[in-house]
Amino acid sequence: MVEFYREAYKADAGKLLPVLQQAQKLEQDPARRLALSIEMAKLADTGGTVEKAIELWKSVLKSEPGNAAATDSLRRLYEKTEKWNALLELLKERIEALPKEKVDERVERLLEVVAIYRDKLNLDVMVINTYNNILQLKPDHMAR
Repeated sequence: MVEFYREAYKADAGKLLPVLQQAQKLEQDPARRLALSIEMAKLADTGGTVEKAIELWKSVLKSEPGNAAATDSLRRLYEKTEKWNALLELLKERIEALPKEKVDERVERLLEVVAIYRDKLNLDVMVINTYNNILQLKPDHMAR
């Protein structure tokens, strides 16, 4: 039945989203439930409101932490809407999820955090604190 509505409402995300939400509530299989969540998020991302897309992508990330599509989409949407604090939280969660031995990746992501603090929020103290975190991870970082 969902296929019928996908075809009938393919041009109207506002009508298709509630149908998919209902299908998701009834779905017993976790993998299919996740697939429906991703489909709804993509649909809201292209044909809905930014706020709805953010809400749905956050739901995907909650169901599957580390989902690359959700993380990338949230990052793009947060940048688009200039929700810098939400983006910082997302980046910090990604940093914490990395294994401790992946120092270079942690440093790379911390540099993204520095850029936001410096360029978007003008929080010099947080820039310094984040650089200190980088130096704790990699003392020779600035020697390059």
